[in-house]
Amino acid sequence: MKCYGAFMPLPHLLARTLLAAGAVRTASDRDAIATTGLTSAQLRLLLLIAAAPGCRQRQVAEALGVRESAVTALLTRIRALDLVLRVRTDGRSFGLHLTEAGHALVRSARAHVSVLEASLAEGFDDTELEVISRYLDATYVRFGGDP
Repeated sequence: MKCYGAFMPLPHLLARTLLAAGAVRTASDRDAIATTGLTSAQLRLLLLIAAAPGCRQRQVAEALGVRESAVTALLTRIRALDLVLRVRTDGRSFGLHLTEAGHALVRSARAHVSVLEASLAEGFDDTELEVISRYLDATYVRFGGDP
């Protein structure tokens, strides 16, 4: 069993969960920036818009579990890179759509996501991955995520 040092005043399971989440986030950001020039948060936004063309900013915020103002900040950068368009859907609302450049970046990003996913699953059989998935899903819901 790995020791995380005397600096960790948290219970064992919480400490390991937080450390693992932080390590995955750091690696994901580093790899996303290296392969796409975007942070993992910006990349998640693009992948979400690709999966739901025409979605509204509020829907994106709900899906990502963040405030609408956070989505505004993410959109500012990716719109400046000509990856996303806002298209008026009625008098007041805008739908979000990928540009051709956005679609191309999503295609290359999916390969990045597949490599990261394979790295996360490496060394575990299907039964172990199911237990890990149940733990992560239950933790997410228990701490405020949508079921």
